[in-house]
Amino acid sequence: GDDGATGTANSYDLRYAITAITDDSLFAAALQATGLPRPSTPGSSESGTVSGLNPDTEYYFALKTADNVGNYSPLSNSVMGKTSAVLVQFEDDAETAGSDTLWTADVPWARTDASASPDGGEGQLSGSYSWTDSPGGNYGNGVDASLTSIAFSLADAKNSVFTFDHRYVIESGWDYGYVDITKDGGTTWTQLAVYSGTQTAWTSASFNIGDYDNETSVQVRFHFTTDGSVTYDGWYVDDVRVISDVNATMKLSVSLNASNDTALVTVDLENEMKIAGVSYGIKWADGGDLLAHNSSSLTDRSTGFTHSVELNADGDSLNAILVETGGSLISDGTGAIAEHRFVVRDDLSNTGGASATAQAPAGGASAGLPTVFFEVPFSLNRLTVSDSVGNPVFIGDRAGGSIKIDLLSADVDFSGVVDLADVVSTLDHSIGRTPLTDLQVVIADTYLDQEINVVDVVRGINIILGRQIGTGSALAGPRLTASQERSDGS
Repeated sequence: GDDGATGTANSYDLRYAITAITDDSLFAAALQATGLPRPSTPGSSESGTVSGLNPDTEYYFALKTADNVGNYSPLSNSVMGKTSAVLVQFEDDAETAGSDTLWTADVPWARTDASASPDGGEGQLSGSYSWTDSPGGNYGNGVDASLTSIAFSLADAKNSVFTFDHRYVIESGWDYGYVDITKDGGTTWTQLAVYSGTQTAWTSASFNIGDYDNETSVQVRFHFTTDGSVTYDGWYVDDVRVISDVNATMKLSVSLNASNDTALVTVDLENEMKIAGVSYGIKWADGGDLLAHNSSSLTDRSTGFTHSVELNADGDSLNAILVETGGSLISDGTGAIAEHRFVVRDDLSNTGGASATAQAPAGGASAGLPTVFFEVPFSLNRLTVSDSVGNPVFIGDRAGGSIKIDLLSADVDFSGVVDLADVVSTLDHSIGRTPLTDLQVVIADTYLDQEINVVDVVRGINIILGRQIGTGSALAGPRLTASQERSDGS
């Protein structure tokens, strides 16, 4: 707390949202995690689980601690994590009249704009509406009413989970909100949870309903009952979702070969069922016109498939289809199904500079020479996957990657070493005699001041003579000296 005493905290208040929680007002507006462990001895490592998060979404988390009399600590730092992709079987955010078609709402259940789950809840960035048992104020006495979903199928589902956001003020021990599920049209209901008392901040709830996988008709409901006296604000429910594991994921792996003249882009597929067809698109942001698509091929996983590729060289993109024609299928598993090769241009003298980057050394431009490199990102899109009977397979993660090619600062003729010719070319450009290309300007601007002048000429001379450059020292090295693979999903 904030009373200046030391010792073990009494409780935690953990909040989360889809934007950074940087002050007390943002903390108060964020969703509140429940079911956290009690604080242990200071310095101990603790862990907790936050349920009901959006799939494939970045979340920010922040924490406050409270002492035994309710004094709260200052706000912690805001940390970020990302959830995985899932398959959505049923969802409702209560935002439009279309939500009415997803439920049977007993009176007095209705949609309301009096309260709604904040951004970061289980629905797609929340909104302004929720469902409530008391749309006109406090709930009534003697209520026995349900909000019941339409039937949805979990026939092909795996590891299904039922989630929702809610808040409530219900007479403790006398009035109750029940969460139920059925697979027989409502003949019998199984209770998942019961709520009574007070939870004023919006929070998420999550229930494993994997026992209902493979069922063709499943329903959930929110059942509210009250006694004959004392009423409160009631129960608000928002962003309801039933999700299950995805069937497949795809990503790109990008690397340079040992001689740094060919980029290999591999299409990787992880699937849990046999696959008869895949279509995909690859786009690369090559502002320097550095790469040219050279060839493509299949891997052992897709032997017997026909691979059709349509290249759009001007648009730096291609579309491709793999179709089973030889009687074989892509078996369940993980690995590459296709490879694409891109040739790195031998002659860089007329290459554009849009994909080139120059980064100052740790001590700033005065400390030495910058690091100069090309970086070309690749993205994967237009994905469709078919199983063996011609039904679509849900694709989850679709990660891209990028290729990075190091260049040599001050080597404006790309010979692999800084010499007198580079210094003369830099000098000629500085006085307006012979202009350099856009990429050569990036290479020649060794001080990163966006102009070529005598400082860059002196630095070139110092490289040749092995003298100190700036407050540190930097020596020349070969062009394309290093490469690295980057994949934001591997």
